[in-house]
Parts: sequence; structure tokens; C-alpha cells
Amino acid sequence: MALDAIYIKALCRELSDILVGCKVDKVQQPQKDELIITFRGAGLKSSGLKSGDSRLLLSANSNYPRLHLTKGERVNPQSAPMFCMLLRKRLSGARLVRIVQPVDERIAALEFEGFTELGDKAYPTIIIEMMGRHSNIIFTEGRMDGENRILGAVKTVDFSMSSVRQIMAGISYELPPAQDKLSLFDTDGSELEALLKSGQTGTLDKYLQSAIKGISPIAARELAFLSCKSDSAIISEMSEEEHFRLSFFFERMKEKIMSESFKACMVADKETGLPFDFCFMEISQYGAAAETVIFDTMSGLLDVFYEKKDKAERDRTRVSSVLKTLSNNDEKLRKKLIAQKDELESCKNRDQLRMFADLLMANLHLCERGNNKVTVYNFFDEESKEVTIPLNIKLNAHQNAQNYYKEYKKAKSAEAYLTEQISLGEQELTYIDSVIEALGRAQNEKDYEEITDELAASGYMKRKRQDKNYKKIKNDKRSSDVQFMTFEAEDGFVIIAGKNNKQNDLVTLKTGKGSDWWFHAKNMPGCHAVILCEGRTPPESVMLYAAQIAATYSRGAGGNVVAVDYTQVKNVHKPSGAKPGMVIYEGHKTAFVTAENGK
Repeated sequence: MALDAIYIKALCRELSDILVGCKVDKVQQPQKDELIITFRGAGLKSSGLKSGDSRLLLSANSNYPRLHLTKGERVNPQSAPMFCMLLRKRLSGARLVRIVQPVDERIAALEFEGFTELGDKAYPTIIIEMMGRHSNIIFTEGRMDGENRILGAVKTVDFSMSSVRQIMAGISYELPPAQDKLSLFDTDGSELEALLKSGQTGTLDKYLQSAIKGISPIAARELAFLSCKSDSAIISEMSEEEHFRLSFFFERMKEKIMSESFKACMVADKETGLPFDFCFMEISQYGAAAETVIFDTMSGLLDVFYEKKDKAERDRTRVSSVLKTLSNNDEKLRKKLIAQKDELESCKNRDQLRMFADLLMANLHLCERGNNKVTVYNFFDEESKEVTIPLNIKLNAHQNAQNYYKEYKKAKSAEAYLTEQISLGEQELTYIDSVIEALGRAQNEKDYEEITDELAASGYMKRKRQDKNYKKIKNDKRSSDVQFMTFEAEDGFVIIAGKNNKQNDLVTLKTGKGSDWWFHAKNMPGCHAVILCEGRTPPESVMLYAAQIAATYSRGAGGNVVAVDYTQVKNVHKPSGAKPGMVIYEGHKTAFVTAENGK
């Protein structure tokens, strides 16, 4: 993990300069493995912090354990957990006196000075262990260098869970068992070089990570890259020069750490902008394949890095949830349509039922009760061929005829009903497909919010009002409240397009005027694009641009030739009761344009 012991060392130094001497103002526990401590004090202003920036986040999340100041907002539970209540009781008004890190450990301890209920001095400590699935936040009575009794933890570890180390109230706190690795600060370059030449195998970066305590994969790869111009160099293939270079860069890294010359460096994907790694020093191993960003503070980097990570994870979870809902509805609907179409197929013999009834009524004298069939001449046939009609032996001739009339009427009604239901079902499939397409055009949390609200309004999802700040986006919301996709064309023309079905309705039915031009990919889900003409006639180039936008933000995107229908907005109408984004139009023309992969 990138949050190694060296980065934590830099972080503790930085946070000490800002927070030591400040008092605890608030303690919150928004998640079971997450704390936020808000500090107050004159020292904050001298550090350049604004009001609300003194919120320290401690997270024991197995995937993203961390410690840093945060600007992100969290929703707190209605009733505080017991661990949070314990901290509030013991830490309210307490002053932070020291932030320490045990050498080479991914652990930070916040030592406080306060008073007990009886007025006696107390020295409580919060210890955060940032060690993957073993991460924890532990509250103790006493300092790290003295007797330190555990008062509570976000994750209790008893004897049934671990026979090596327990974390329980009432017992003394002990550091995790020492790793059988070299200490970075007690190892020099020549010693490391000798170890490598003693028959070590595998890649250099993996060896550095496994042999030296507190060094992250990215830092190990960077040392390998600086030494061998490759982040996956093979130890047995290293030259004398590469051994020398490793010794040099290892010593230089140690010097920077000892002198606290850190640089908060984040590495992000050039195309998506999403961060995927960070380090306490500048990173060069990715070259032009990634973007590196240097932050002013170690804490500020972590806040941005994990906020973007959290957002990406929330987006992925949200999209997965919506897709699962839509997929389940799609599957059920398709099964229902298959059954309805099979039933409709069976209704096609209804005319034969009517014919049997008429022939029976005309030949009542030929039917004898108890017979299971009767053969008569079919006067509906030009050649008057004979036809055999099955009979119910329990019924007389007239009753059999009435029974066939009844079956005929039932089949006729069923055919009309099934035809309507199949049409509605196919429209619903088209709508579901359009929502799936809209998910691909969602760009931010508000876009996802609009899609989930749309599905809730259509009965596909249930939306819980989790907090007082929740506001439902109404179907009649004006376009001024919505962020459409906006494009500037030639001669000052503006083209707007919807990201989802609700926005498509607003673009077409609320924002667009009668003389504006409307565009939509033919027979496939996609955006509604409208040229805002303002009384002017758009040139052919603007019309073509609008058609390309409609094609690009549709199912046909990706370099394909797409048919795009276009007409004036006055020719576009929404049928009564139609799903969001569903319209009918007339008087249109069709353009064939190449769609770009613009999603």
C-alpha cells in the first residue's frame, strides 16, 4: 500500500506542526471504522487553516486506512456509537500534546492532556494502526512510552480471533509483533548491495519491499527504476553500475527522509484523471503514461486522493445497483413478453371457433347428445367440403354452439388485450434500454441522482429520504436547475443535449421553442439535441454538428454511421402517460453522420 511508514512519518511531522496545542472541539463517528475529530485553537490560524478545515479524519477501513485533515462532508448517524460516546466523554476540551510514530511502523499515536471527572490530570491517547485488514483505531489511557491501558477500539480482537495479539478494554496496549525485515534507518547502501549479491532472486522491487520495513510498492519500484531504468529489473541480471546506482539512490532517499525533505506526489491516469498511486517523493517510473501532481501538503494529497477514490467507488456501486435493478426488470419483462406472444399465437384460431359455432347452429338436427363429434358441410368454403367439429358429450348441440361462441369472444378479447400489453411491454423495454444508455452519459453525482429519481418516479426503485438535505427533483423542474450538455457552434449558435431521459424531456418540451431544430438518433436510445435558434436559421454546418452530437451521445457512438432524425421542436410531442424521454414526431428528415466515441 502507498501509505507506508515513511509517508506516515512525513504526515505526523506535518500534522504536529498544525494541531499540537489545539483542543478537541468535536468527536464524530460517521462510519463504524471512521472518526472525525474537530480541533480549535489559536495555532490553527497561524497554520493558514480556515474555519472548518481543522477536521482530522482517522479511518481503519481495510481497503483505505488513513489519517489526514479533510474538507469532505460526512453524514453522521442519528445516535452516536458507544466508542464515539467514550471519546466525547474523555476527550472533550483535551489538548493535543504530541503526535508520535513508532519507528518503521504504519502507526500514529495522538497523545492528549485533559482532566478526569474528578479534576485529576489524564493523558488519553488515540492510536491508529494503518495495516490493511488489521487496521484499527484504539483508545488508551496513558502515553505510548508508559503504561498504556486500552479503554476501547473500533475493532475488538479477543482470544478466539487471535492468539498472538488481543485488542480489548482493560488490557495493556502492545505494538504488533516485529517483522523480520531490515530497518530503513539502520541499513546503508553498501549493506543492501552486499545482500543483493548474496544469491537473491526475483525482481528488485519485490525484494526491496519484502526486505525493508515500512517501504511501499511504489517507492520500491521507483528505486528499481532509478537504478536500472526498469521498475521490474531482475536482481541476477543487474550490472555493477546498477548496483552502484541502487546504493546511491537508496542513500539519497534516506537523506531526504532524515532531513524531512518530502514531496507529496500523486499519480493519475492521463485520460480519466483518476488517481491510482501516491508517494512521499517525486515519481518518474510512469513517464508520459501518467500525470504526476505535486501537493503542498501530505495531508492535502490524501484528502484529494481518497475523496476521488471514494467517489469512483460510490459511482461504481451506484451504477451497479441501478444496472442490477434494470437488468432484473428487463429479464422479467422479456419472459413475460414471450409468454404473452405464445398466448397471442393461440388466439389466431378464433375465426375457426366462430365458424364451428355458426355451423353447429345451422345443423342442430344432425347433432345427437352423447356424440363427441359431428361432420357437416362447410358452407363457408367455396367447395363446401365436409368439416368435423369436436363436441362436448355432456352438452347438447345448442350448448356446444354457445360454448364455441363464448370461446371465440374470449379469444377475440384476449387478442386485443395481449396486443396492447405486448406493445406496452416493448415500449418499456425501449425505455429501460434508454436509461442504461443514459448511465453512460452521467458525469457527476447530480446526474446519477436525476436517473435514480426518474426510476423512483417510474416505480422501478424506492428512494429513502435519508437526511433533511434530500430534495427530490420534480418532473416539472425547469431547465435552469439542470446542467445540460452544452455545445457552441458556428455563428454563435448554441446546441443543448440531455444526459438522461428527464433532461431529454426538459430539452425538448421546456427549453426548446417551436422553431428550434430537434435531433435524435433513429430507432436507438440516445440524447435529444436541440439547436437554440432564437429566430435565426442555422447554416448547414450547424445542422450537421447537431446531428453528430445526437449520434455521438447515442447507442451508435464509436465511429459508426448513424441515422439521425431531425425536425423542428413544434413537430415533437409527448403522448399522454408516456415514459420520460419518450416522444413522437412528424415531418422529419434523416441525416446519416459518423458518431464519435464521445461518452
